[in-house]
Amino acid sequence: MKLREKFLFPTLALVMASMLLSLVISSMSASSALENEVRGEMVSIVQSQSAFIKHWLERNESDLHSWSLEDTYRIALGSDMIAQGARTSASKKMADVLKDYPHIAGVRLTNRDGLVIASSHPKTIGQTNVGK
Repeated sequence: MKLREKFLFPTLALVMASMLLSLVISSMSASSALENEVRGEMVSIVQSQSAFIKHWLERNESDLHSWSLEDTYRIALGSDMIAQGARTSASKKMADVLKDYPHIAGVRLTNRDGLVIASSHPKTIGQTNVGK
């Protein structure tokens, strides 16, 4: 065997093995970096959506609290003739709410038993019981 064959083939084999090892390590490192980047992006999206939903729920809770302070709704809970008139007025206000809040499907006021006594959808009045 010539010196060239004794030296060249082992050197080439070592270089090729080194390149293959470098390729495998680089591939694993790139895969790990990509996974970390995707995971980080997903966490960011989830946190953003969570904050949006939290704000939306807080705003709706604030709206409900504000509406509950209106005298019309409090009076409508009574059982006299004034309450009957207040229920009609409350139902009209609730229908107006739907115009201002298109994401709300319906608004209802119930008595203690859960029977709807005023509603943005008049057909549900006296027909729907949410207490059962």
